[in-house]
Amino acid sequence: MKVINKKNADTSNEVELWALGEHRWKLGRDQLRDEKYQTERMTLTLRDIMDTLSRCQKETLFHPFHSKDTVFWRNKHDYYRDLNSQFDELGSIDDFDRLKQFLQMDIDSIDNLSKEIRFYRGEVGGYGEGGGLKIEEKYLRQELVEVSNIVNGGNYKVMIPKTLAPIFKTLLLKYGHDDDFRGHLGLTDGMRSGGSTLLSIVIDKMCRTKIEDITMDLLKQCHFYLLGIQQITGFDLERYMNSLLEMGLYAYLGFKAVRSEKEVTEILDLKIATLEAEWERYKKNREEFKTFKPRKSSVMEKCLREASKRKQKTLGDLWF
Repeated sequence: MKVINKKNADTSNEVELWALGEHRWKLGRDQLRDEKYQTERMTLTLRDIMDTLSRCQKETLFHPFHSKDTVFWRNKHDYYRDLNSQFDELGSIDDFDRLKQFLQMDIDSIDNLSKEIRFYRGEVGGYGEGGGLKIEEKYLRQELVEVSNIVNGGNYKVMIPKTLAPIFKTLLLKYGHDDDFRGHLGLTDGMRSGGSTLLSIVIDKMCRTKIEDITMDLLKQCHFYLLGIQQITGFDLERYMNSLLEMGLYAYLGFKAVRSEKEVTEILDLKIATLEAEWERYKKNREEFKTFKPRKSSVMEKCLREASKRKQKTLGDLWF
């Protein structure tokens, strides 16, 4: 509380506040501290880096795919989206056969879902604004930290927003020895910073999403970003995209099956309970009606006599 309330300046300098859930990046954070990058106060922000990029570089960074190609791939995506839409509303008991088909899906159906992910190229107003990639404002105005892959024998350095630096550093410590992140020959520092920041944002989003909360939209968005970052930087991200298309997709479908089976079972149980309650009510009303029939009022008895007497007659017969 002293740190939060700033009542003790000495304590404030010694204690580092962490956001909950950041223990995954402890290795990268500790490495950054050992390399003393975090102790150097940086006034440079990611926006400063972005401002040094040419108009063409900015366009490439945020819209990595040629517009003509994008139209082609979107048409392919839409074809598979329509094909896979048969598995959208599995919780409905009005089309129970669809759930049975989903639970018996074959490898061709998996392949169609995989293609829907691979051919996705963003949507206007979607995860990537205008169909492209996006860096949130909170990262653009953050201080930058220098991160390198010196530990694994590399010699390049990159500037990353402070809160994302432990993520990228951990990634380098784990996979940097494979040289996946060296990038295109001649890749500029600004483009490397932008691409590395985007990659760290995607990883952060993925690590904050539980497997059971995965959606098809999230798989498409993450794959689209990874594909775009690879296009921009030349980072080799194939292994990460393949894991999304294989393990991620299979896990998503597994949890979808569990949820759908549970949802349909609950709906059917509720329907059955409702119908059983109605059935009991109808039976009760029928028995009650049987006992009630003899108890008619004298007025009703007169009405019944008149009805019996004038059966098969017309209204005019009352006069003639």
